[in-house]
Amino acid sequence: MKKRLTILTVLVCACACVTIMNAQDVKSVNVVGFQTVDLPADGSVVTYYMLARPMSKVPAYRGVASDNTTTTITDTNAAWTPGEFGTNTTSYETGTSTFYIEITDTNSIFEGRHFYILTNTSTVLTLKTNMSDVIASDLQQKRYKIVPATRIRDMFGEPGAPLIQGGASSDDGDSVYFLEDAMWRPAYYKT
Repeated sequence: MKKRLTILTVLVCACACVTIMNAQDVKSVNVVGFQTVDLPADGSVVTYYMLARPMSKVPAYRGVASDNTTTTITDTNAAWTPGEFGTNTTSYETGTSTFYIEITDTNSIFEGRHFYILTNTSTVLTLKTNMSDVIASDLQQKRYKIVPATRIRDMFGEPGAPLIQGGASSDDGDSVYFLEDAMWRPAYYKT
């Protein structure tokens, strides 16, 4: 038994030393969410900066639905300001915002579904579209969150203070690539 324990101890120490030695050889200079890639183009090197941005914001409200129809969700415990979560409201962040409600209850077949909000009263959210596959009272006692939708200005900066460099042509301005029909299509910020 002592011999097996000694062999096991030696193996564990050897593995730990190898792991420690390998860890010392690894260096990382990338900041999380940001990466620089140099790509050769016509004999020269063009540098692209790739930035990952979160597409979800901090919820403005969390609650439990009391009831619903196909176009409304009611929370009798809410005390919202009427219009607070309406389309293109200025109540929450700089500029105008549109909000959506996301079902977060893990015991619901609707978990992860989200619906854009048209307007609200103090306890009722009116949705922009009909929840055709959600029948009356399906969301009773289901947890949800109200979240401001991501806007173009959240990605590229406020008007007058952009996060990207503008220019008169695609050679001068920063390019943004959009994935469309399985191809990356460039667009530049024209000023």
